[in-house]
Amino acid sequence: MAPSNAARPLAVYDEFGSGQEHGDGSQGHSKRDSGQESPISGSPAAQAWLTALASHCESAEGAQAKAELVELLHCGARSRSHVVAVQNRVRQQVAVIYRQDSLVLCDPALHHSLQRARQCQYLFERVLHGLLRATLAQAEADCAAPPLAPAERHAVVEQALEDAELQLGLVNACIEVVNFAHQRSRQEAFPWATMMLGRLHHSLELWQGCDWIADCMEAPLEGTEGSVPGIPKDVVEYLSAIQVRVEEELAFMDNSAIHRRLVATGASIATTAGSRQGDGDGPAGGSKGEGRPLKGSRFKCRHHGGRSGSDVALVARFLCNMARTAMLRTFSVCQVVLAEFPEVQAASPALDDRVCAVVDLLLCDHLDLLFGQHLSVCIACAIYLTVRLHGETLPFRKITALMVEVLLQHDEATFSHVELPPEDGTGWGGSRQHGDTRAYYNRVFLPVFEQYDAAQLFGQDVAATPAKQQLQAPEPRAAARGGADVTSASGKQAKPGREQGAGSAGVVVKEHRRLRHPLGQVSTNSNSGKAAAGGAALTPLR
Repeated sequence: MAPSNAARPLAVYDEFGSGQEHGDGSQGHSKRDSGQESPISGSPAAQAWLTALASHCESAEGAQAKAELVELLHCGARSRSHVVAVQNRVRQQVAVIYRQDSLVLCDPALHHSLQRARQCQYLFERVLHGLLRATLAQAEADCAAPPLAPAERHAVVEQALEDAELQLGLVNACIEVVNFAHQRSRQEAFPWATMMLGRLHHSLELWQGCDWIADCMEAPLEGTEGSVPGIPKDVVEYLSAIQVRVEEELAFMDNSAIHRRLVATGASIATTAGSRQGDGDGPAGGSKGEGRPLKGSRFKCRHHGGRSGSDVALVARFLCNMARTAMLRTFSVCQVVLAEFPEVQAASPALDDRVCAVVDLLLCDHLDLLFGQHLSVCIACAIYLTVRLHGETLPFRKITALMVEVLLQHDEATFSHVELPPEDGTGWGGSRQHGDTRAYYNRVFLPVFEQYDAAQLFGQDVAATPAKQQLQAPEPRAAARGGADVTSASGKQAKPGREQGAGSAGVVVKEHRRLRHPLGQVSTNSNSGKAAAGGAALTPLR
């Protein structure tokens, strides 16, 4: 299934609380003046929209649209039909979250489960139908000859359906929409449903599914005469928030599918002597270190000469959107740094532009540094390095504390529990070590970026590049007295997602101050996530 080409702006998700898109009146550091926590009651607008969609799908007009979809899936021959495979994928995934057995019909208390399962299936069918129609329309437009012959139309549909993982990603996104509409428990916030499906490591496909839903359901449904309006705004905001979470961390977690797709695009992977390439995508219970480049590997994603057109389109669009998220986040944090630290303002008035240059270099030539890390950890390192290259010092504790206040869905653990590679250079497998952002900067980030001269990065107005010892972040005094800041992974609790599909019983979660978007705290660095039983249920930040 080929990704859509139209990229929607991330402005729909007002990450920095400016209130321009939402009209909530929040200004600047939206988290500093957070109000009292409010209960979760789902989304009435989303519930009404899904109910209207289900009513239409069960009508005569909806049955006709379903027949058109089935005809497309048959691909002109029974031997090439995708009907059974597609239907089985939907039913199997939906059944994990919503029961559909005979007991549901006998128990009135479980009737809602069957209703929500149908809503998931109807939403999936309408989006898939819209995607196939759009794909065929594009193929017709690209064809200079007369309209496509039936055999050519069937070939276009078959090519659109060849990636089963993208179909599962769309099912996952539909389940997240229905779960958001009816959400009652704080523990059911994203990514609870995704983790119950065992698909947290396929967040790239979920990211694409969110895009497809927003694109295909943006306008009122054809033939409904307004009875089924376009997708509600709060659903679009929620889908955008999920996409931002995927971009900032989930896409690069262990065993993530993005590693396999990056390799499929033909992205250049330079490997130093003694290192080996990661094994690609693997199961949730696979060995540690799979699905990421090991130490010494280097991704360069400026050019794609890949073998799979769909992989190239998906990865290119994802990296483009991730870069936009990173630049928006970097610029917003640097603006606050300049406002609150006059000495930094005096040393580098253009700090925001220059940190963005470092982040751009990171995303273009050193994407491997993001695997297993939170995007904001790398941004904090870029800020520290840039300030240091301009002759000033801004301690990491001040940078990260400011980022916790400015950025949504961040807490102190995002920066204080960072995974580090073993010092023996064997890669990410075996015994894991953890430290804070400062330790990650000294051990991983600085050795990569010390090769760049300051004038090469920023221009001739910057002083000569200091020696490596001067660029290193000194150990805080308290940490020096208390001992090393790096601990082995055996002394830490498991990260969320290590054991996907586990139940949510016995969950111990932390309370967080209120944020506007009801996403779960999914950061693999987060204490709240590590406290979850089995790593399956996470508390939403509200």
